[in-house]
Amino acid sequence: MASSRSAAAATSSPSELDKLCVDGTLAQERLNAGETRALLEIDRERQAAARLQKELDAANRKTEQGSVRHRDDVQKLQAQVGNLRQQVGVLEGKLVALRTENARYVDEAVQARDQRDQLALWLTQAAAKQKVSTAKRTAKSTAAPRKSSGSTANPMP
Repeated sequence: MASSRSAAAATSSPSELDKLCVDGTLAQERLNAGETRALLEIDRERQAAARLQKELDAANRKTEQGSVRHRDDVQKLQAQVGNLRQQVGVLEGKLVALRTENARYVDEAVQARDQRDQLALWLTQAAAKQKVSTAKRTAKSTAAPRKSSGSTANPMP
């Protein structure tokens, strides 16, 4: 069969051979154009993949930088919270001391008020006693001259 084909090809006319040659050339050109399109498509895909990889790398760097910044911020805030807690502890200690001192002052004020009231009562009682004794002395001194004037008057007549 192969010999019959080659014999048929040999007996073919030159125009048929030219036609086959042209068809082969066209097929080769189509193949080359397809390869070129495929290579261009592959190149575009590679470029797109490279661009996307760069974008991904940039996004990852930004994310990492943001993460580092956030960690730093959290550490700073935690340090501030620690300092503020310490300040709160100190202030609470001072508040307790001030409350204790205030309670002592209130007790002292109550004692001073009680002493003042006792002193006022004592002074009132002392003044009352003095009035009574002054009144008694005044009464005795006013009563004594009458007795002496009456007794001095009687012996003389």
